Amino acid sequence: MSINGEKILVSVVVPVYNSSGTLEELFTAICDSVDPGEYNLEIIFVDDHGNQESWKQLEAIKEKKPDLVKIIRLSKNFGQNSSTLCGIDHSKGDLVVTIDDDMEFHPKDISELLKKASENGSDVVYGVFNKAPNKSFRALGRRVLFFMFNKLENGATIGSSFRLIRKNIVEKIRHHNQDHLFINQIISWYTADIDFVKVEFQQRNDNQSGYGFGKLLNIGLKLIFHYTSFPLRLIIYFSFLTAIVSILFATYYFIQKITVGTQSGYSSLIVSIFVATSIIMLGIGVLAIFVNRIYNSRIKRPNYSIKKIK
Repeated sequence: MSINGEKILVSVVVPVYNSSGTLEELFTAICDSVDPGEYNLEIIFVDDHGNQESWKQLEAIKEKKPDLVKIIRLSKNFGQNSSTLCGIDHSKGDLVVTIDDDMEFHPKDISELLKKASENGSDVVYGVFNKAPNKSFRALGRRVLFFMFNKLENGATIGSSFRLIRKNIVEKIRHHNQDHLFINQIISWYTADIDFVKVEFQQRNDNQSGYGFGKLLNIGLKLIFHYTSFPLRLIIYFSFLTAIVSILFATYYFIQKITVGTQSGYSSLIVSIFVATSIIMLGIGVLAIFVNRIYNSRIKRPNYSIKKIK
């Protein structure tokens, strides 16, 4: 494949964190997956300030293929999404492929993403598993999170971390400078020309994922609070519901007072106070989160900071 007679440059971005055991295999598989007769290739490894063993192995890979490989080490641990964003910012490719370092997505399937993008001219192609890798509580929570976000964002998809992105979308991602930037959600703002390729799940050797239930819950809450207005809408709906219930109770006690002559008791007063206080505190909490979002957008905290680049 070529543009004006020149082969398309494919940039493969790999966020790395304490994965010295898979890096050599991963590098070899990436090289094998991209046909040199059709594409030029660059590989960008971004070390998210993990252990020194991973960085030393990246340096060894760089020494073997200095023209093919770029390695970046961040100044502290910023997380997978920020590491991937760093690699995307430093990519030069017409097509950018992102893939994790744990090889649950196998690099051999990069060729399938390239094929789908070539056939359909897609802006973005996601690799998704043929079936859920397990039936754990974590996997169930992930599916629930994806379903909720799809409904809250009018059909937006979370996709996966194994993706192909065309340069026109990459340029739009680069112009975003906001706290808690999630790449897939930015993509959904700019294009609906998205395809999916079914791939096989590759079992990790250590049988552990880098994302446990706690991390997934944290990501899910950030997605909801930073990319939807659902919490504010929920407060509005709940306030209206509470107002209606309060009017019904007031009407009931008023009628009771007129017809029977009894007075509302101490219990009903205390319950009313606690309910009203709870609603007020909940509303203040949600508003505080959104005020914090405004503050973060003003100070423009960086998504990553680079310590070394080779």
